[in-house]
Amino acid sequence: MEKKVAGLIVAPLWHEFFAQAIANRPVERFTPPEPTPNTLPPVFRGHADGGVSYYLDKISGLRATENTPADLRVEKVFRQVHSILYWLKRESDPQFPLWETPVRQWAAQQGLYDETEAVIPTQLDNVHLPEFTPRVSFSEPIDGQSYQSETQINVSLNDSGSRFPLAQADYFLNNQFLGSIKQAPFLISFKLSDAQNTSQTNELKVIVYDSVRNQTSLTARLISE
Repeated sequence: MEKKVAGLIVAPLWHEFFAQAIANRPVERFTPPEPTPNTLPPVFRGHADGGVSYYLDKISGLRATENTPADLRVEKVFRQVHSILYWLKRESDPQFPLWETPVRQWAAQQGLYDETEAVIPTQLDNVHLPEFTPRVSFSEPIDGQSYQSETQINVSLNDSGSRFPLAQADYFLNNQFLGSIKQAPFLISFKLSDAQNTSQTNELKVIVYDSVRNQTSLTARLISE
């Protein structure tokens, strides 16, 4: 609120009133509702366009597949202009014609016509394929190498011919996040003492992403002396 009458007088007054009104009431917690399942028609999940959808890959613009990263999947909905009764109970509600007819007339006047499956691209996402995952390995450290807790450990990666340029490397030590590097050569340095949960054998993990968000991971064991 703006700090005028509402923000300086009304809101504090309202707050004080309710603070007193509920002072002796039990504390109640709001339970968030369960997420709307994707199995419901799109119109019941907040998409006003219709009841049939498909997914595209944001990068290629083609049909998404099981290999398309979740953050690159975008849902598209067939345009189907209907009244709400069309989706709820068009077979049984006597009011259905009275609702549906003017909606369809309005849609026609606006040049809005139903789409069909012809709008769905026939080609599948061709940039997120198992064979296109980044091909990387550790240049250093060497798996199983021993280090003292205060020794500086340098990490570098070797790209052995990835399909797309590397774009990001996220580093973890025993599942504790160390840092994210987004520029080649993706170098990072740390000490075992930097982590809070080290033991005699520690796992260095790196998740590598390429420019189209294909990803792979690799690990190395670091022995604490």
